[in-house]
Amino acid sequence: MTRPVPAWQIVTGKFLAGFTLVILSLLPTLIYFYSVSHLAQPAGNIDAGAIWGSYIGLLLLAGAYVAIGIFTSSITENQIVAFVLAALFSFLFYSGFNALASIPFFNGIDTFLISLGIDAHYQSISRGVVDLRDIVYFFGVMMVFLGMTRLKLKGGKTHFFLLISGVIVVNILISNIIIRADLTQEKRFTLAGITKNFLSEMETPVFAHVYLEGDLNAGFERLSRSVKEKLDEFGIYAGNNLDYQFVDPTKDNDDAKGALERMEDHDLSPVPVYEAKEDGSRKRTLVYPYLVFQKDSFEIAVNLLENMPGLSGAENLNASIEELEYKFTDAMRRLTVNDQRKIAFLEGHGELGEIDVIDITKELSKYYQVDRGNPGGNPEMLQPYEAVIIARPTQEFTEPEKFAIDQYIMQGGRVLWLIDAINASMDSLRHTSQTVGLPLDLNLNDQLFRYGFRINADLVQDVQAGLIPVNVAPPGQSSRFVPMPWIFNPILNTNSMHPVTRNVKPVRAEFASSVDTVGENLETTSAPLLQTSRHSRIMQSPVYISLAHVQEEPIRENFPQSFIPMAYVSEGRFPSVFAHRPVPPESNYPTHKRRDISKPTKMIVVADGDIIKNEVRRRETSNPRIVPLGFDEVTNQTYGNKQFILNAVNYLTDDEGWMDLRTRNYQLRLLDRDKVANESNFWKWLNMGLPLLLVIIAGVIAPIIRKWRYGRQN
Repeated sequence: MTRPVPAWQIVTGKFLAGFTLVILSLLPTLIYFYSVSHLAQPAGNIDAGAIWGSYIGLLLLAGAYVAIGIFTSSITENQIVAFVLAALFSFLFYSGFNALASIPFFNGIDTFLISLGIDAHYQSISRGVVDLRDIVYFFGVMMVFLGMTRLKLKGGKTHFFLLISGVIVVNILISNIIIRADLTQEKRFTLAGITKNFLSEMETPVFAHVYLEGDLNAGFERLSRSVKEKLDEFGIYAGNNLDYQFVDPTKDNDDAKGALERMEDHDLSPVPVYEAKEDGSRKRTLVYPYLVFQKDSFEIAVNLLENMPGLSGAENLNASIEELEYKFTDAMRRLTVNDQRKIAFLEGHGELGEIDVIDITKELSKYYQVDRGNPGGNPEMLQPYEAVIIARPTQEFTEPEKFAIDQYIMQGGRVLWLIDAINASMDSLRHTSQTVGLPLDLNLNDQLFRYGFRINADLVQDVQAGLIPVNVAPPGQSSRFVPMPWIFNPILNTNSMHPVTRNVKPVRAEFASSVDTVGENLETTSAPLLQTSRHSRIMQSPVYISLAHVQEEPIRENFPQSFIPMAYVSEGRFPSVFAHRPVPPESNYPTHKRRDISKPTKMIVVADGDIIKNEVRRRETSNPRIVPLGFDEVTNQTYGNKQFILNAVNYLTDDEGWMDLRTRNYQLRLLDRDKVANESNFWKWLNMGLPLLLVIIAGVIAPIIRKWRYGRQN
């Protein structure tokens, strides 16, 4: 006699048999993993964690499909009908709920409908993020269809009802529990803790209009996919307070027309992209790498594309992906946070006028209330301000004024120093072709020295220099201006490892000096932000300056110094320049408030005041024209001056760590073109032939083993 086999064992056995077949079918694909790893540049430069996460997602997806197939085979004896039903059910579960969610009638429950489909859960795991909710979902799908199969074979509605109820209850219970494992090497799908907290506490809904859609090349397609993945990550913590829509502006429909109108309102222009075709011609397409966040009637546009000179297209796109989390949180905070902090420009010492910094003031006003004034000798007048900007003063500071700044710093205030050490400007060359650069005494040397800095009385010359228009026409003829390099306008490189200057274009300076760190204050740390190129030199004052320099072609051997620092950031606890000194008589400051060591704070010292200055045309008229900060009218390119100043102020006022999001670093993974070109035939045959060979071998060996194991022996 034989013991009857329970229905559950029959169903489970059939499921395990089908699942084992899927696993065996996937094993030969490991050769693809090996091939890509070997062809990477350098070899092995591959994100193995993301690939193993993809395999986990593939196995869970296969398990769900196997369970669906077993169920359909139980409701019909016709194998063809069972196969067609299994394919139909699998398609409906993968894409059907997404299609339902796109119907306007279901707008209120579209997110819920999407979460019922396989696609949303598989996409998350397939990129290397293993989420407990996705795993429970897939196991729930398997159990439901296997339970339906058992119900069809044996009945037992009570058991099936309990199973369905259990699956629903478990999914509801864990729907708000976020337990995830990011298997990618750089944890690229793991949001910073500060981002998670911000999104979780967000109270007002925000909608994102994304226009990076349509006919995109592989690079922009990757950027578009990364934008969607990042928004999905944001949605996990923001819940219903964040939604988005991708719109192709090149289509002829109402959504596209609305997208073009919205971008026009924000002065966003398409970016032309040129690609080489096989016949040697070039294909031109327009790309819209923009996103617009909207809260009620308020909108903030985000440029998704970084365009750093000197970097390849792939490197710029990779830098764009690195910046996404910071750009998204920056825009969303500006939309949802109502409290506006204050910063101030100092006046009273010949600093740049309001019109000379109007462009950066406009940019800063998106984040802060920007004031201007002179506190005199009263430090308390500066206390309401998160940061103070000292922009190219030309007159001496009095001792009471220095005391006010010093005690502001001692109380935790932040200062952006933009100081000229040499009195020289292009204005002085407009009337005469030569001048002499002499030291500019601002009575700040002792104060900056006490904080750990010395701005040297010199001028830096660099082979990597900006251009100025020079009249090359002979005397008596019409002017003919030709752009020529001006070694007194160095183009400064940025520190790619610091959040202030990471992914910031080179910064243009004008008659800039060098800056050194001095002293050994163990309570402060400093880092360079701007520096010269490999071929530069320092000219000690007095410096002879003549337009005749443009006629001399720079010889690199005459510029022996490299990477001269021009700007530093320092943070920590600074000593007071008035320590062990009496308070200036004009300063009416309570003794009990005075400090000799500062609270933890930050400051940035830049040895050039013109970095923040925008050019002004028709200054004396009633309608002056403002040249955007960093824009070079000679070459029609934009330097990183505006972004540098904005980042500097944001870094100084950042107590929570938002600027650290700019330091995310994703390794660029490319194939070795030489290997691909020289070994392509070998790898093609290996990747096509080896899996087939393994399947054939398995097909031959399996019957032999089966016959040997179960066959009768004569």
